[in-house]
Amino acid sequence: MDQSELYRATLHLGTLFTTLHNRSFGLRPDGEDQRIYSKGPTDRGPEYYAAVVLYGLPHYIPSLFGGDRYRGRDVVRDHSLADRIGGVVGVGLSDPRKQFVLGLAFEALAGVNVTGTWNFARVNSLAEVEEGAVFTGAESEIPQRQEWENEFVLGVSLDLRYVAALTKR
Repeated sequence: MDQSELYRATLHLGTLFTTLHNRSFGLRPDGEDQRIYSKGPTDRGPEYYAAVVLYGLPHYIPSLFGGDRYRGRDVVRDHSLADRIGGVVGVGLSDPRKQFVLGLAFEALAGVNVTGTWNFARVNSLAEVEEGAVFTGAESEIPQRQEWENEFVLGVSLDLRYVAALTKR
């Protein structure tokens, strides 16, 4: 009898498309005044993250109510809907202390997931002033603070084994 390895999780490298980027602020001349403006980025764009994707998330539900414990997934043979839905926990690659993701993944192709996650990011924002306000100090003196913000975002992730294979010659 052929015995396959069972897996509970895999490592992924992903991209999510978010508006939560670390912004910077500057001064723009307006007649004799200087007004505060956001230098951006302001649009939805990519942020990259590394994540653990937990295989077969629905299979864990029976064990919460006294059922059998989920033993893992045979990635070659197990392709039911329940096998392809996973949990995602990850951190941003640019600064893991300032970005993390938590959500769900759906395996569209072997090793390729479409993700729906909550993206939590610590980003710059203005403190005690508003964008467009007249400011008499230097650009480096614009009062700013770091705040945690979050939003639900869609993304794509690849199994790290695929990424490694793509980057090798």
